[in-house]
Amino acid sequence: MLAMIVRPPVTDPEFAAYYALRYAVLRRPWGEPNGSELDEFEDTAFHLTAIEDDTVVGVGRLHPISPTEGQIRYMAVHEDFSGRGVGTQILNGLEAGGRERGFTSIMLNAREHAVGFYARNGYETMGEGPLLWDEIRHKVMRKQLAATEAPHG
Repeated sequence: MLAMIVRPPVTDPEFAAYYALRYAVLRRPWGEPNGSELDEFEDTAFHLTAIEDDTVVGVGRLHPISPTEGQIRYMAVHEDFSGRGVGTQILNGLEAGGRERGFTSIMLNAREHAVGFYARNGYETMGEGPLLWDEIRHKVMRKQLAATEAPHG
């Protein structure tokens, strides 16, 4: 087994695998159409993939919502790799990317089952978030970024 690496997708096949995992984890279980895992920020966002043995096992994205704040969206980990630190490594990488882009905070809409994960990584619940497809509740969460913060692990 090769070590897992976290980095931006580069090649067309890497991006295809990145979007395929986003769709498989975040959209297909609710019957949403292929393509619903994309939005208008794809070309300008900072994307990360977790790759193990040439397989994309986790993904996440950060895009600006103001000059000082970014939003994390589309965090997903393949179910076979859940609980192995994949999400934490992606989150740490997205936060580092946010600091590099001058963000002082990051917000996200966490699905209820993921609130504990984000709280353990320093995110505070700010209130109720969107209700997706009339069934998936979210909480708005935010984290202030320190200029040089040691990664959580």
